[in-house]
Amino acid sequence: MRKIIVALCLLSVFIFVSLTHASAPKTNINNHDHINTRLFIVLANNETNITNASIMPLVKIELKNGTILNLTTIDDMLYLFYNGSLDVGSVENINMTTIDEYIAYLNASKSGESINVTYYFSYKLFYSKLESKIEKYNGSIVPVDADDFINNSHGAKYTKAIIGIVHNINTTSPIDGVSNILELDYDLFIFVYVNCSDIDIMNLEADIQSVIGENNQSILPVIIDISNSYNFTNVNSSLSNAVYIHDNQTYIYNASEPSTYLEFTTSNNSKIPLVIIIDRNGIIWWKNYGFEGIPELELYVDMYLNESLRSLPVYPILDVIPDEPTVNKTCSIYVVLGFGFGNITSLKLYYELLDEENETITYSSEPVEVSLDTLSYELSKINSSARWLVVNATVWSEFGVYKSKRYIYKIYVPKKPEMEIPSWVWKLVASIIIVVIVISLGIRLYRKYFRASKK
Repeated sequence: MRKIIVALCLLSVFIFVSLTHASAPKTNINNHDHINTRLFIVLANNETNITNASIMPLVKIELKNGTILNLTTIDDMLYLFYNGSLDVGSVENINMTTIDEYIAYLNASKSGESINVTYYFSYKLFYSKLESKIEKYNGSIVPVDADDFINNSHGAKYTKAIIGIVHNINTTSPIDGVSNILELDYDLFIFVYVNCSDIDIMNLEADIQSVIGENNQSILPVIIDISNSYNFTNVNSSLSNAVYIHDNQTYIYNASEPSTYLEFTTSNNSKIPLVIIIDRNGIIWWKNYGFEGIPELELYVDMYLNESLRSLPVYPILDVIPDEPTVNKTCSIYVVLGFGFGNITSLKLYYELLDEENETITYSSEPVEVSLDTLSYELSKINSSARWLVVNATVWSEFGVYKSKRYIYKIYVPKKPEMEIPSWVWKLVASIIIVVIVISLGIRLYRKYFRASKK
């Protein structure tokens, strides 16, 4: 009988230990996703390489006075324009070859071979930002064809820069008596080459209007149908001043036949709209497929309307984002930069913490330095009374300064847990009850059988 009681006691202990161990609270480890920021930093080379040697250049710039400048990188060309060494107004044409053809030429030259290099008007090609360095090429921006651009074959798309100069985009159907569209009284022209039969015109117009914003008097949208068959008479345009035209009704002064679509691309890709922004002087400074990132493009347009060419190398601040600001916790604040050119010299952040009454609790008396490696700043533990976080940032770069707007974020205050009994407590109680029952049963059995046997 003693063996039975001992066994029951051991069973009770086992049940107690197993239930309490399984039900004990466990530490919850969360894997937080880091905020990914997009940054295009193009380091400028102060010693621009202009060469007239026997080696063929990547870029040929023809000036209006007949001078030819030969350059070996896109970075060198942009640096000449942005630092004022070369006036864009003095340029007649810019010609260049693709990076693939150029590297093939350099490799062949090294081996003593001779191959032909095809030069295009620069506006026929696109720019990409290299993800990894190319041997024999000292720059970070490269000219690519349309397919390589769309597929990011050489790196990320680099869409805001001086891409080329076109002096005329003419139409066989004059607008207000003017054949050259660029002579119309607008500061900017948004050319959209698209197969109008394959898209929703209303959605396209909505995208264009989002880019234009409140600048209807300054920007002329030109929608060019590359199918040459769409009937525009049925279009009830929501754009106040849009021009609709067929591609075969357009031509550039040096073109042999009407059509301008393939003047601006190397691929007859009719699935994605080709978007080109040109200023009144014929400078092409934006070129991309599609309207992705419309708020960002809208910002670039506003910058260009205000500062013209000076805005192109300036890094705009697209956003200042805190990572889940919570009372009594530290918080990482990230600065998101857009397209720019040249060295970034400094990036500073101002922050302020407000209480429920919008009274200041604490603030940075002087802007704090943001790491240029991570584009982030670690805010110390947030005061328990704080309810709002106010931030803005300023970036200084080689070609200008940009100050962001103020961003206001709600600070998260965890709710106090309600008075409820955790599940592990209930399991603990259940295990105790089981133990008591088992022991009680054992005692009764002991009294009934063990004592009875003694009598």
